[in-house]
Amino acid sequence: NAKAVKNKGVNYRVITNPTDTLATDKKNQEDSVSLTTPEQIKKYKSSKDLKIYNSSETLYMEYNQTGKVKGLTNAKIREALNLATDRKGIAKSVSEGLDSAATGITPAGLALTSTGGDFAKAAAKATAYAYNIKKAKKLFAEGMKEAGLKKMTLTVEGTSDSTTSKSTLDTIQQTWEQLPGLTVKEKFVPFKQRLQDAA
Repeated sequence: NAKAVKNKGVNYRVITNPTDTLATDKKNQEDSVSLTTPEQIKKYKSSKDLKIYNSSETLYMEYNQTGKVKGLTNAKIREALNLATDRKGIAKSVSEGLDSAATGITPAGLALTSTGGDFAKAAAKATAYAYNIKKAKKLFAEGMKEAGLKKMTLTVEGTSDSTTSKSTLDTIQQTWEQLPGLTVKEKFVPFKQRLQDAA
């Protein structure tokens, strides 16, 4: 209803410290603030003041495809890592389950199909992403044998300036290390550095 909405503008402040964000809200200095840490969400999840706004956003991982990490050149190993990624567990760890688990690269609510359904649901049927640690272990063992490896160490890089990176990487590390012979290390760098590392 754009014709009826009159607004002279919106003041938006970037506050990098999550504690400071809530402090400004308690002093009524802002009309709304975002809860940005799992601890904040847990504390205010049942608050009558909490309002949830969906945003079409998908967070994803990129595998190093340079060939420098021998195991990642094997398709079975990459598929095993995919199957060992507990998306629901990640959503629960970062937002107490308020976020929905990713089913593909397309976020829910972004676009509709020609029949009016959510495109993300239609795409999810084609990709069928699912957490299946039993199948992941089997594929990983086969892939390791094909690659001539008995052990493998992977470093997963996250953004140090994100409040959800640590809980996300912790969940990934916990599930991936169930794969036989795999050790997962965590590395946190500023967002700008992570972009450079991904290039």
